[in-house]
Amino acid sequence: MDLFQVARDNAAALSHRYGAVRDAADAAAASLLDGFVAAVERDGRLAVNRRQAVLLRFLDLGVFHNLYEETDELARHSGRPREELLRERLKAWYDRRVAFDRFLGHGERLRYGALNLGPTLPPPGEGGKEAPAQVFLLFSPLPWERGRG
Repeated sequence: MDLFQVARDNAAALSHRYGAVRDAADAAAASLLDGFVAAVERDGRLAVNRRQAVLLRFLDLGVFHNLYEETDELARHSGRPREELLRERLKAWYDRRVAFDRFLGHGERLRYGALNLGPTLPPPGEGGKEAPAQVFLLFSPLPWERGRG
């Protein structure tokens, strides 16, 4: 399955469905929908929750590797088999994650992220004294804004 093609194929249908829902909504609901769309376009950021080492590599080298690229790099340096490292890193999630990613046409090239309209940092550790084990990387602007003038 080519997830990118599925997304392209769904774009027109989703746009049409959104328009139909918005057109059928009363004024108050339409206003809420318009406000949400404006907030996403104005404030939306792509958030990625990753370990601190990933952030440091990104800041130092300008490189943001996904799980598979990180594992391939570790396999090259350590000489350990890729699948062994993947199992070690993913633990109980290995079978499900690998099956899902390999089902997709380009699954091992994906970089997971989420729309973020809220806080940019995770809550502090206990008592606010500990550094978080993971950090949120925020990318701006959102990918669909690249083509805008």
